[in-house]
Order: sequence, then C-alpha cells, then structure tokens
Amino acid sequence: MKKNFTTAFLSAGLMLSAGGVFAGIEKPAEWAKDKDNCLAVLPVGGVLKETVSGASPRLSGGKIVKDPEMGEVIEFDSTPKAEIHMNYSGDENVLRGKGVTLEAWVKPETELNSDFFLNGKFGNLGFKNGCVQGAWLNFPRGKIFVEPGMEKKRLDYYPLSIPFNGLLPMIPGRWNHVAFTYDEHDKILRSWVNGGIDRECELLRDGPQYMTLGKGLTRLFHNAAKVRVAGFRIRSGVHNPGRAPVMKPYLNQLPWANKMVLTLDKIDPSLPLPVTVMAILEGTPVVKTEDFSTHGPIHMEIPMPKIWSSIRPLYVKVYAGGKEVFNTVERYSNRPVPPKGKVRINPDKSISYEGKKMFPILLYGVVAENIPQVADIGFTTAGAKDLNSPFYGIPSRDIPMMRKWTEKAIENNLFLHFGVNVNESTAFEYVSLYRTLPKMLFWYGADEPWRDWERLRDNYNFIRSADGEFPVFTVQCREQHMKNTAPTCDIVGCDPYPVPGVSLRSVADLTKAASKASFGRKPVWTVLACYEPKIPTLQELRCMTVIAVASGANGLGIYSWDERTNKDRKKYHVSERPEIVQLLTTFVKEVRALEPILVEPNRKDVLVDAEKQPAVHAAIKTAGGKSYLFLANDQRCPEKVTVSVPDQKWTQAVPLPEFGFKDTLTLSGGKGEWTLPPLAAGVFELR
Repeated sequence: MKKNFTTAFLSAGLMLSAGGVFAGIEKPAEWAKDKDNCLAVLPVGGVLKETVSGASPRLSGGKIVKDPEMGEVIEFDSTPKAEIHMNYSGDENVLRGKGVTLEAWVKPETELNSDFFLNGKFGNLGFKNGCVQGAWLNFPRGKIFVEPGMEKKRLDYYPLSIPFNGLLPMIPGRWNHVAFTYDEHDKILRSWVNGGIDRECELLRDGPQYMTLGKGLTRLFHNAAKVRVAGFRIRSGVHNPGRAPVMKPYLNQLPWANKMVLTLDKIDPSLPLPVTVMAILEGTPVVKTEDFSTHGPIHMEIPMPKIWSSIRPLYVKVYAGGKEVFNTVERYSNRPVPPKGKVRINPDKSISYEGKKMFPILLYGVVAENIPQVADIGFTTAGAKDLNSPFYGIPSRDIPMMRKWTEKAIENNLFLHFGVNVNESTAFEYVSLYRTLPKMLFWYGADEPWRDWERLRDNYNFIRSADGEFPVFTVQCREQHMKNTAPTCDIVGCDPYPVPGVSLRSVADLTKAASKASFGRKPVWTVLACYEPKIPTLQELRCMTVIAVASGANGLGIYSWDERTNKDRKKYHVSERPEIVQLLTTFVKEVRALEPILVEPNRKDVLVDAEKQPAVHAAIKTAGGKSYLFLANDQRCPEKVTVSVPDQKWTQAVPLPEFGFKDTLTLSGGKGEWTLPPLAAGVFELR
C-alpha cells in the first residue's frame, strides 16, 4: 500500500548530515532541556548518569569514550553480560493520559541481533536481524479470581503482549536513531528508524489503555556487543521523530454484497472539515466523490464495477482546506461471486451452504485414518495432516498427498478447506483443482500473521480472482494486528489461547476485536485451544463458547487433534486419549443441538454494563419465533450479575438442556439479578 508519507531513511526533513547523523532529531546533548523526560541515561563528564529520577545506572562490559559526532558515548565490547542496569524508583504512572516516546541513539559495527535496548517492567524491546523488535509492553492489568494455589500459574488479566518485527534495518557503521511511540488517545503504537515509520499497530479494546513504567530493576542494552550508544530516554507524550500519517486507510471487500468499503480511520483532528474523499476505479468510468463532516472513522461504500474480472487499482485522494492532504493506492478483485455458488456469506454474517445456514466447527490437524472418527463426532471440516508433513498440515502444493486425504474426507461427508500461498509456483494449479471438489467450503488465507500485509492482500486478491466462489478465512492471535488482518480475508478468525494461562475473558476481547477490525462487516470465527498443555474442561469449553457467541462469533474452531510427526510419535494425539474424545464428543453434540439458534444474529440490545461487570457476557438471539438468552460468567468464583432485557413481559429464563445449566432464572420489569456459579454458561429460552 503506497502512502503519502515516506518510510525510508530519507524521510521528509530528516536528511543525513555529512557525518552520517540524521538532522532534525534531537541528539542526547540537547535532551536536558526537555521537561517531558521521565528517564534519561547518558554519559556526562565521564560518568554514566540518569538525569531525571536520580537512579544510579551501572555499566557492565563497556566504557565511556569520545565520539567525533556525538561527544561522550558508551562503547560496549563483546562481553556476554554487557548492559546498563539500574532501579527505577520514580512515578510508575507518570505516562498515564499522555502517551509515551522511547528513543535511543546507537551505532552498531555489525547487524544487531538478540540485543535488548530495554528490559524491565515497562516492557522488552530489542533488535533482530538489525531491525527493531518488540517482545512485550506493559499495559494495565485487571485482577481476576483464580483457584487457590494457582496464583503463580495464572496471569493477572491481562498483560497485552505486543510482539512486532521491524522492517527497516539500521545502517552499520553510522549513528541510527530508533524510537517507539504510543498514542494513548488513538491507541496507536509505532516503531521508528531514522525518522521513518517502521511498523505500526493498534489496540482495539475499550477503556483507557496507558503504559506504566513500573518500579524496580531496568536493564538497558542487555547483551549489547560491538555497538556505541549515545543515550536512551523515555518521554511522556507523543513526540514523533518524523512525519506521521494524517489518516489510516482500510479497504474491506464484500463480494457477497457486491461492494467494497473504504474506511479512513485515525484522521488528524487538525484537518479542516469537511473532508472530501475521491475514489477512482482505474479502467472504469467510476469516480466516486463524497464529503464527510467528521474526523472519523469515515466509510465510503463503493459498488464492485461490472466489467471484466481482474485485480484492479483503486486510487484514493483526500482533500481538506482546499488541498490534497492524503493519497493511497489500494488493490481489489472484482471477480463476481457465482449467482449459483454453493457458499454464501449472508447479510447477517452467517454462512450458508446450498441455501442452508450453518454454524461451522473447524478442527485442526487430522490425519486421514482419523477422519471417520472426527466426522462421527460432528465436526464440520478439518485441517489435513500427514505425519510426513510439517506439524501444521499438508501443504496444498503437495497434490498427491492432499488427494489421498481429501478422498477420505469426501467419503465421510466432511467439508473441505485448503491453504493458499500466492508465492508458490503451483498455486493457480491447486486452486483450480481444489475448487471443483465436492464439499468445498473455504480457503485458509493465513495463520496468525504478524506482518507482510501487502503480500497477504495480494494473496487474497489472487484467491478471489482464481476462484471467486468460496470465502477466505484468516486467523489472527494478536489484537493489535486485527485491523491489518481483516482486509486480507472474508472471514476473520481469532485464537485467544485462553486455557490455562489466562482468563477466559480473552475470548471475549479477541472475538470483539476481530469484529471491530472489519468495522462489523465480516463474520468472525473463534478458535478455542484444546491441546497439551491447554486442555480445557467441558465447563470451560461451554463457557468459552457462550462468551464467543455473546461477543459476536459466527463459528468456532478447535485446535487441535494431532500434534505428532514421524520424528516425534509421542506428542499429543486425541485418538489415544479417550477422555478427550469424550470431551469433544459431548461438546460438539451440544453445539450442534443449538445450531438453529446459533446461526441467527445477536440482537443489538445492551444487556450488561461491561465496565461494571466485565466478567459477565450476554446476548439475545431470536429463532423460530422464540428468544434465547446466552449468558456466561468468566470468573472462577461466583459473580453477582444484573442483566437488562428488552421485553418487560419476560419473567423467566428457562435453561435449555445443553451446557449443563440447571436453574430457571427469574426476571422482573425487564431486569434479572442473579448470582452465577464459577464459569457458569447457559442458553435460556425467555418466556
């Protein structure tokens, strides 16, 4: 995606000086005058100092030397335990409400790899293959109840892991400026290299999300080798070292609705209104222009052009205050969905096969000999696996191996899906082959992508152009990458990994994030973990399912059935675990019994106050002329709940036999007040 800002080293206004230092970015010698400094570590008068909080940094494996460009700097040698370490004792909430900027000046002799420039309670940031890498960053945690004795095995709810791998490499032998910014208002995280944006991602959860410094040991430039450091600091507020984009574009194609939606989000509030958006569909007579009197997000619906099918460019120009302020080029495929195609994505985001709505349950990792057992349990579709293939499944390019598996699946009436990689030379061949198979259901676009969004959009457009009939499903495990994932697929998948490490509440948050990622326009399927060491109980599976459905899920997945390879035949394999076979059999049977209700959309009535009752998850569906309440408590202790319902005539919530809830709940005046047992989950008919 081309943008109107430069993500290269020669970013606007940040030209290399003769000595190789980037002009326009403050050097450490200028830092002392900045009142926003929260922590600043640099050499002063031959001594390493922290000039703000009064901490006493200690230097190991390095020395202070004179540098012709930067003056006093730290020079690390090849000592394995080289680092700066100190105890931060300042205000750990000093960043709250302000955002943060973290930056350092470094001069590597060679490519930095596995060298950390920050490791402490704030987070863990470092370098990999000469690029900036984030391992995790510290956001507020909420307390959750855990079983006695399990405190050390369960995390507080919930530290957000923010892994990202940088794109822009540092230049060996020169001074490089690396930075990280977090805009607390827009919840945008960015890494920067030499004044250019490197990576960016966005948090999607509700409520204040601020970074905390955290008191205690902080380690800087841990394992640093053959590198000079001029200084490191953390500042409150967002101080972009280069030009930030004035908006963020997303193009979500909706082929079953015969349109696409261009969304412009995070619009710079300083732009004068109205904002005029022009969309030019090259090769067609269509030029759509629309005015918007808001700073967003703004959505422009664009009908798919009715001309010959191909992958086409969409030119976007945005004007404000009488001038162009932004432009970008997106690409789309206008191949129409066949009028008599077997699979449809319906306006309510359910999926239909040959006109019948379905609530799919996907299973990962099934070898051919286990297909009859999996089909008998009631799974909709399964991922193809062979012990001679990699652990994640049979590559679609291996047509002979895949043919053996698909014949068995078709014989047992399982629906089919296949992964697609446009970079494979045989991609068109196997897509053309697999799309003609009976019981074909969808394409698997990607699994947990963290970058390469251009390639993934290319992959999606290729699939749409080569096939056109079946939807693309992509799964994401990271909330901050969801909005980049949604344009690469037709169905957004999420896998929150909730058991046993973290609260079941992560199922709700990631499912909601997946829906928000497409601005509520695409189906969401939630993948639940069931493999060693993440094997849930039946009640946990029930609770996660109700949480997912109440949060907007239109389908489920289970990961996984078989972790074995020929090199390791002793790994987890459900067929050898009768207790897990029984667990999944019971669970899938219950979900299948509820399918006529599950395929219907959630009503938009607000049932619970999420801020006051974050542990409670509720939604109402209407099916067959009756209304049903989905209700769950994600806490591992009893929870008092208050639920509002839209019809004051309802006086009872009668549990269906599925999911094990026994008691009828009473309502009065459109409200119910109850105490739910730990991990309670149920589906109730409202009467």
